Amino acid sequence: MACDELLVHGRDIADGWAQPFDPDRDLCARVVARLFPWAPRTVDPWDALRWANGRIALPDHPRLSSDWAWHSAPLIEWDGQRPTSVEAPDSYTWNPTTRRWRPT
Repeated sequence: MACDELLVHGRDIADGWAQPFDPDRDLCARVVARLFPWAPRTVDPWDALRWANGRIALPDHPRLSSDWAWHSAPLIEWDGQRPTSVEAPDSYTWNPTTRRWRPT
């Protein structure tokens, strides 16, 4: 999540100083794959990252509303749906049997 924040807000800072910002595409692709597994993979990784953060629209992918969310849990726990911030739980409990955190 820190990489996502640094990339997206690094662009904001660069724009504020009227400076170019061209992040490493491999890094962008890795951030997208880890935090936004539903994001399109057929576009430039930087564009996919900005789309996943609700910053831009992509062909066949309208701009996301402000309810976008990361998938910060292990990828094995992703249910195949795009989460939203409205659905994000307020708290979690540890299940010692499964050794996983679960929403409460």
